[in-house]
Amino acid sequence: LGRDDDERQVIYRAGNRYVARLDHADTATQNADGFKLKADATYLVTGGLGALGFKVAEFLVASGARRLLLTGRSGVVSPEQQATLGELTQSGVEVKVCAADISSAADVARVLDVAGATLRGVIHAAGVIDDGMLTQQNPQRFDDVAAPKVRGAWALHSQTQSLPLDFFVLFSSVASMM
Repeated sequence: LGRDDDERQVIYRAGNRYVARLDHADTATQNADGFKLKADATYLVTGGLGALGFKVAEFLVASGARRLLLTGRSGVVSPEQQATLGELTQSGVEVKVCAADISSAADVARVLDVAGATLRGVIHAAGVIDDGMLTQQNPQRFDDVAAPKVRGAWALHSQTQSLPLDFFVLFSSVASMM
């Protein structure tokens, strides 16, 4: 109220003024809040062989995870990733890689079976990139991109909702912000 600026999205809560902002994270304090994972738990990262998922897996290890299950449609690990996974294994981290189409409920069931009873966290970072102009979009292309995000999220939710998870994180597509 009474501000002379160009903000179009403003909210007031308890007398404080808030506006929408995207900002760079301060990586120096990234884990300063004491975020620690259980060494005896398993953490699932769908899309774990993609660039984003692999970074998340490295963060999980830095936060104390000692058991990871990484999924990807092909299950193929690049030579660079293989080197990193080798280093993680040498440091005592157990990493399993599982080929799976996370939009398939049957594949999700198989992945959860591999994860076992120690599963305590799910990071859903799987996705398909097929950027294009809206005028070039068609139902098949849309379904190819939406399936891992939407069907995958639902399959994971449906099959883990009764498990004692510490967290269930869904990554959106950065394309929605671009």
